[in-house]
Amino acid sequence: MRLIVFLWCVCLSSFSFAEEICESTSIGFGGWSHHQGLSEDTYDYNESHDIFGISCDNFSVMSFKNSYYEDSFGVGYETPRFWQGRWGHLRADVNAYVAVWTDYYDDGFTDEGLLPVGGLRASAYIDRFRVAITSAYYVTTLHFELRLN
Repeated sequence: MRLIVFLWCVCLSSFSFAEEICESTSIGFGGWSHHQGLSEDTYDYNESHDIFGISCDNFSVMSFKNSYYEDSFGVGYETPRFWQGRWGHLRADVNAYVAVWTDYYDDGFTDEGLLPVGGLRASAYIDRFRVAITSAYYVTTLHFELRLN
């Protein structure tokens, strides 16, 4: 799966038609989380996710190490902003995010391993660099993005 995401990133970032396909293209990386489980939950969740992905306008694909230490793949959609602000070079916004992630067999929700998620995302930008915090289901995740165009 990481190879598929990597090849997609190379295609979008290396060819001149990327600007014709996507108004905004970003590469996502990093990924650290905090799990808000029940107090009696003693599972040792993975909290370093090694995210590698790409966004084309409001759509994204990514590979990552999920909370259960499995290699996962996800596709997502980020809604238009419903709040935004600007302070000098710093911009910030809030919107919603929905996605489907693979390889979540240990969570007990599905036999297929697919986990639909949705949550809020708050972001801060300086030029082409973005820090995003997403709160979805029982986990809050921070990751970075670099805008290519």
